[in-house]
Amino acid sequence: LVDDDDRAQVFSRLFLVVISDGVVLLDSDVTGVFGQSYDALLESIVAASQLSAQEMSWRRHKKNAETYIEQGKYYEAAEEYRKAWTAKRSKLELIQQAAINYSRVNDYRKAADAYQYLQDNLAEFPGADLSYAMALKQDGSYEKARGAFQRFIDSYTGTDKAVMQEIIATEIAGID
Repeated sequence: LVDDDDRAQVFSRLFLVVISDGVVLLDSDVTGVFGQSYDALLESIVAASQLSAQEMSWRRHKKNAETYIEQGKYYEAAEEYRKAWTAKRSKLELIQQAAINYSRVNDYRKAADAYQYLQDNLAEFPGADLSYAMALKQDGSYEKARGAFQRFIDSYTGTDKAVMQEIIATEIAGID
């Protein structure tokens, strides 16, 4: 068992620096204090830091995405939003932001892949169905796009439905 005096002695000699990419540096001679060698302790700390880097919280990914957007790095932002959503799937606004940012950089395949997760929540994400159809068309997935455009217009209830029907008809004509 390690008592408080042993802990104080270890912490007074152990200098731990965690660098943002998960690298851990130690400068100490801690052999025997915890019943393991310096190398074993180093391996344990490095493994723990790598695990925490891999399991970065969804909030951290979201913050990273927001920073990338401020820098105009939309692809990187999209990737971070996707990672955030993967960690917290109940936050559909994260995958929506991924889709929007993939579209900004013309990566329509990834945009369509992201938009597909919003199709069951169109009341919360109006327009996601049209964006999905557009991304499919831009990606060259024409038959899927045709079906998505048709589903969009069939369920559209806006006061400008006649105008929207013309727009969708033009989009579908562009597929043919």
